[in-house]
Amino acid sequence: MSYFHPDVVKALAPHVPMPPEAIAALLTAPPDPALGDVAFPCFALAKDLRKAPQAIAAELATQVAVAAPLAGVSPAGPYLNFRLDRAQAGARLLTDVLARGDAWGDTTSGAGQTVCIDFCSPNVARRMHLGHLRSTVIGKALVRLHQALGYNVVRINFLGDWGTQFGKLIAAWRRWGDPAAAEVDAIGELQRLYVKFHHAAAEDPALEEEGRAAFKTLEDGDPGARALWQWIRAKSLEATAATLSLLDVSFDDYNGEAFYADRNQAVVQLLAERQLLVASEGAQVVELEGMPPCLILKSDGATLYETRDIAAAMHRAEVYHPVRSLYVVDLGQALHFRQVFAVLKQLGLPGAAGLEHVGFGVMLVGGKRLRTRQGDVVYLEDVLDQAIAAARAELEARSPGMAGAGAIARAIGVGAVMFNDLKQHRHNDVDFNPAEAISFDGETGPYIQYAHARCRNLLRKAGVGEGELTVAPHATLADAAEWALLTAIGAFPQAVRHAAERCEPHLVARSVLDVAQALSRFYHDCPVLRADADVRAARLALVAAAATTLRRGLWVLGLEAPPMRDNSAERGPVC
Repeated sequence: MSYFHPDVVKALAPHVPMPPEAIAALLTAPPDPALGDVAFPCFALAKDLRKAPQAIAAELATQVAVAAPLAGVSPAGPYLNFRLDRAQAGARLLTDVLARGDAWGDTTSGAGQTVCIDFCSPNVARRMHLGHLRSTVIGKALVRLHQALGYNVVRINFLGDWGTQFGKLIAAWRRWGDPAAAEVDAIGELQRLYVKFHHAAAEDPALEEEGRAAFKTLEDGDPGARALWQWIRAKSLEATAATLSLLDVSFDDYNGEAFYADRNQAVVQLLAERQLLVASEGAQVVELEGMPPCLILKSDGATLYETRDIAAAMHRAEVYHPVRSLYVVDLGQALHFRQVFAVLKQLGLPGAAGLEHVGFGVMLVGGKRLRTRQGDVVYLEDVLDQAIAAARAELEARSPGMAGAGAIARAIGVGAVMFNDLKQHRHNDVDFNPAEAISFDGETGPYIQYAHARCRNLLRKAGVGEGELTVAPHATLADAAEWALLTAIGAFPQAVRHAAERCEPHLVARSVLDVAQALSRFYHDCPVLRADADVRAARLALVAAAATTLRRGLWVLGLEAPPMRDNSAERGPVC
């Protein structure tokens, strides 16, 4: 059980020639619980000690002294296994969880340090579509994960509000724009123009040059182009606000690509001063080892994404002084970020070692990738509204007339869409299936939310609150299902830490799924309200600890834990 790894490290440290953090990184669970609760593999010591791992394990077993809550140590081949005093260990864990409450799983390891997280970042002039979901929810989870470790987090929405696409929109507006339609639905009209331009450009390649020329006038400060751009940007922010509100996502920094337009020349000048710029077919590039050169200026003098990302990183380093800067952008941009980071390291950017691209796979629907330019798009707000409606229907079927059903349905529906993404390893593509995501069974968000609600309803029936419970020093928790639930609860803090360090929210999703599944087995095997007084008290404390863990896990992932109370005291907790 990872919660007790520090006790194992303390016992091993005097006898093992490696630092405590290295010992902790090797600890694992034995394949068979009968062998013990924590295992230390001795393979890593074989070279230094010049002994077989089996011999090292046998020797360590005679040297290591254990103290509570450890109860014993024994070798098993190349592993040294530690056994816990389950009564003492369980009482200590439950006491800690109940005392820490909604700070359970938190640490102060990042205190006094800043992390910048660049996520969501939609291109303006378009509604947020399903493809924007992944960056938004992964980014939100990473914000919460780093906050749980004590970091100051700067949430950045680096809006795609500059670049050649705006030249194309300006050209399209001047050719086909309908002011009356824009009065009714500005974003709908802009989206129509965006799709029409790309269809027309496929037939007439000269349109592409027209778009590039229009963007150059925007960069040069043409008043008409600037006024149109400002209108497009304002309408776009209005359109995204509703979707971001549904997802409960907000930002500290909305400086988009346009904000850095006036800083691009300083980047070019600095690169020239450092003699990093090289002419290449009329353009200006920075040559890089092991990858294609990074394009800084096009042949017409216009800047690119790379130039603006370099300017943004330099500005953020100056203003925020981050120890870590995360860019939550799809894997298709991996080369772009490798190039940008390589240039920034050549420039000696403070904090350059903390630059990280948090890549992820694409969102699919029915196995197909959606493409805005072809007009093949599913709007994110529509998906969320449909999920909320499905959750409302499910609630009404299960518990007609439930108080606060509207707010609860919103928490369940939005949470279902988010959890469906976050439970995946982020590198994997996600084929979105709304029916599977909203299910109250299986590995879904509603399943976790229901598990939490069931805990709270059980405590309510017992007449106790989570903050009122205490744990006896030797609480009786001997059943295998009780210990499995304790083990899952004890693994949660490590899941939070690893998820933040590795930028892998699915580790927390997996952790809360483990708690919910262990909780289901516990309910089946271990009566709570009908148990004898001492056992009842210990099991109520265990249920409260499970509720705390599930609620905290949901919060870290960006989901709510709604109070789904049953309308009938006789039927037991339902959704």
